[in-house]
Amino acid sequence: MTLSENAATRLWRDRVQLREQERNEAQDRARIAEGRAAALRAENNQLARKNAHLSEQSNRLAVEVARLTAQNERLAADLAWLRAQLAPAPARAETRQDMKAIRAELLSLLDQASGSSFH
Repeated sequence: MTLSENAATRLWRDRVQLREQERNEAQDRARIAEGRAAALRAENNQLARKNAHLSEQSNRLAVEVARLTAQNERLAADLAWLRAQLAPAPARAETRQDMKAIRAELLSLLDQASGSSFH
């Protein structure tokens, strides 16, 4: 083998080694990227499960809020009704007082008309 053939063979072998090294590095980068992608998929799946759980919880809470709102409205209506039932009591007391005043006035008028006292 001549010197130029030896040099050409070494250059060829160096190129082959360089390409193999580049290929190996590219495969390593691809494996790392696949690992990162798998980790991101796992994290995405975990977040999707958590999101579904929170959505279900939100729906349950919305139902509970609606139930409590309806209960609150019923209680407010009951309270308004009870307050309305209490309102006539003072009016009845006023009516009794008015009736006593009217009776006293009528007795006074009767006394004046007859000139005598009936009570």
